[in-house]
Amino acid sequence: MAGIPMANRVISGAVSGHYQTDTATLIVMKLVLEIVEDTEYQESVETVINKRTVASDIDSSANKDLIYVVVKKLRLLVEAFQESQLPSLLEQCDRLNVTHANARTRYNLTVQQLFHDGVTWGRVVLFCAFSVGYLVHVVRRDMAHLSDSVIKWTVGVFKSKLDPWIEQSGGWENFSAFADRVLAGSEGEQGSGLGGRLLAAAAVLGIAALAGLIVGRGGGGGH
Repeated sequence: MAGIPMANRVISGAVSGHYQTDTATLIVMKLVLEIVEDTEYQESVETVINKRTVASDIDSSANKDLIYVVVKKLRLLVEAFQESQLPSLLEQCDRLNVTHANARTRYNLTVQQLFHDGVTWGRVVLFCAFSVGYLVHVVRRDMAHLSDSVIKWTVGVFKSKLDPWIEQSGGWENFSAFADRVLAGSEGEQGSGLGGRLLAAAAVLGIAALAGLIVGRGGGGGH
């Protein structure tokens, strides 16, 4: 993709090097790569996130097995949400108005809305879903130069807000148990609870970036 500095073509360029082996960062990177795989956005996203570097960093991590398990379950939850909320997301997508000038403000407002009364595992899932969708949205809207910024914002939220809560809540191992309950249909934050909170945040901003992922799959063969 023209105009993106070579330094940004690897993960250490997109995100500061000292974040490179952070578990949450690797989870975010791997999740993004898996969700956009086989869509029209894959090439653009891989221009910013180096797939081989991510794989190498995960394989070198002491939390390798945990990262792969968490990403797999996060992806299942995100894709289940996308399917159940597609009509509402598509309706709101018509009101999308993210620009280079307001992209960070709108991102931050969404995060504030999602966590305005605290953090839960369900909201962590929604945050990941939103961040992936937002990244895809800036690519779709010819703002790919903001892709590395979206990644940095996402990592920043994990470092400042979510990592401390995750550690206090039993770590990513407890997320895995939460995900199993949701996927089995026995967790109260499933379905309308998850969807309702993200849609409420989307309504505040007039955005529904996740819809772009579904639209992209429809035209590209999907999984």
